[in-house]
Amino acid sequence: MALMRKVYWALALACVTAAIVVLEGGWIGCGRGLHPNQMADKYTLSHFDLPPPEAVSFHTRDGLRLAGWFLPGSNGA
Repeated sequence: MALMRKVYWALALACVTAAIVVLEGGWIGCGRGLHPNQMADKYTLSHFDLPPPEAVSFHTRDGLRLAGWFLPGSNGA
């Protein structure tokens, strides 16, 4: 009977340990998926063969000025 009790507790401990490992792995995986390490951008626009950008801006109906750059397409679309 004592041997069965030891086997029972060893099995219970193994199950609890396995559950903790699985849950911790999920926790770490979700954390890395939702909050990846921030990395500096390797490339800027000068690395690509792009036409020169045109500065554009316009005013919205409520008076807000929006500004940005326009890069025209190469096929005239």
